[in-house]
Amino acid sequence: MNKIKEITINDLNFLKELADSALGENYLNLDYFKNVISSPLYYGWTIYSYQQVPIAFLVAYKTTCLEIQEYLNDFSIGNKLSNDTICIDTMVVKPHFRKKGIGKMLVGNALSKFSKSSFIMYAWKNNEIINMSEIANLYRFTKLKEYANLWTKDCLDNQFFCPSKKNNTCVCSTVVYYLLNTREA
Repeated sequence: MNKIKEITINDLNFLKELADSALGENYLNLDYFKNVISSPLYYGWTIYSYQQVPIAFLVAYKTTCLEIQEYLNDFSIGNKLSNDTICIDTMVVKPHFRKKGIGKMLVGNALSKFSKSSFIMYAWKNNEIINMSEIANLYRFTKLKEYANLWTKDCLDNQFFCPSKKNNTCVCSTVVYYLLNTREA
């Protein structure tokens, strides 16, 4: 595998295909990825296979405490969040390459690029499996809160198909993790 690279326009179709297979068709569309490479608030990285095809990506963006509270519809969490926060929005690793440290590399890259920021990360929970729990533990993220059915309305409104249920009635919970900046500015 090659090094971590910033997402470019040449990656978009590969990343869309990767996202469709992992997150459900059209959960992330080409406009989403175009925004990642054109917006100053978004950051995206990918890792290629030896065959020069993206096998994983991570997207993050700058956000504020208020935006997080509005998204979660929860204003009780404000005292735990920073206004200088990077949200680890989406990460996908091709199934064949999972459990090989690629996700850890991508998250570690984001943490090092924004070492003076705080972080928030959304993870899905299906039954007792939380998809980002190992990475959250490795980097010492703290569980902020769990939200039932946070993505259900979004799935129904946009006709997204939950990859764990294979239909558009996602009932996975969302576990929200945070990591406060503890480094000296």
